[in-house]
Amino acid sequence: MIRRDVESPTAFAIKVKNECNIYDLQGLCQNRANDYTIAVEAIDMGNDPVEAYVEMFTEDELYAKAKLAERVHAVFVLLLHKSIGQKDEIFLKFFKPDDNSSVANCIESKKLSSEYFVNWWKARQCRTQQKSYREEMQRKIAASYFDQLLELHGSSWSGNIDGFLLDKNQEGKEDVSAIIECRFSSNEDIERYDPNRFFKSGGGDYMTWSSLVKLSKRLDIPLYLFTYSRKIGCREKVGLAVVESVTKENGLVYRDGISPCQNVKESTDEVKKWLKQVKHSGATLS
Repeated sequence: MIRRDVESPTAFAIKVKNECNIYDLQGLCQNRANDYTIAVEAIDMGNDPVEAYVEMFTEDELYAKAKLAERVHAVFVLLLHKSIGQKDEIFLKFFKPDDNSSVANCIESKKLSSEYFVNWWKARQCRTQQKSYREEMQRKIAASYFDQLLELHGSSWSGNIDGFLLDKNQEGKEDVSAIIECRFSSNEDIERYDPNRFFKSGGGDYMTWSSLVKLSKRLDIPLYLFTYSRKIGCREKVGLAVVESVTKENGLVYRDGISPCQNVKESTDEVKKWLKQVKHSGATLS
C-alpha cells in the first residue's frame, strides 16, 4: 500500500510537520470556473485489500483533509487503485467531517472503470499543474498509477497543499487556520535562501503562488512560507515568513518586509513559538 506523494522533504521538515501538527493534501482540484471541486489523496493498494486504506491515515489526518475540503465547498475523496490480475479497479471513498466528534465519516463509496474515472476527473480538474517537477519527483510520478493514467488521457494531477493548520475558531470548533508552502534548496545556505530572488531572475512560479494567495484570502487565513536547505550545516534549520501577496513584477510581498532568510529557526520549539506569536499578534516577529 503506497500513498501518492511526489514531495521529497528533508528529515527536519518532516520533524517540523509532525511536531507542529501540520497536515498536508496531495491534491486540490478546480474546474473551469475556478471553483474548488474535490480534495484528493490517492493510494495504490498493492497486495492489500481495499478496506486496508484506513491504516494509511490517522483519524486526525482524515478529519483535517475533509475539513479543508469543506471550507472551500469541495468534498474530500480518497482514490484507491487495485490491480486484480490484468484488470485495474478504482475505488472512490467520499468523506465528510463531523465537527462534534472531530472525525471524518465515509458517506459514499464508488467503484469505477479507468475510463469512467478519467472522465470523472476531467469534469472536476481543469487547471494544469503549474509547478515543474524535479527529476526525483518525475521518478515518483512514473510509479504513480493515477498520474500515468491521467497523462495517458491528456489530463494531469492537480496542485497540492504542502501544509495547513487546524485551530479552534470562535465557536470552539476545529477550523483551518493557515496555509503553508514549503520550499527546498540544494545549493543555498538557509540564511541566504529567499524564493523571492527567483522572481527577479524570471524563474518565479507566479501561478502557483497566485493560487495559494487567493486560497488564503478566500479563507481569510495567513499564508506561511517555510524554507529548508539540504546543504550541510543548514539541515536542522527552517526559514519562516508570512506571504501577503504576489505580483509578476515584484514577486512575493512579505509581512513587515521580513523574508524567510531573515527569520531562521533551529528547533521545532522555536517554530511553535513563532506560530503562536504570529497567530496572536498578526506580526511576523523575527
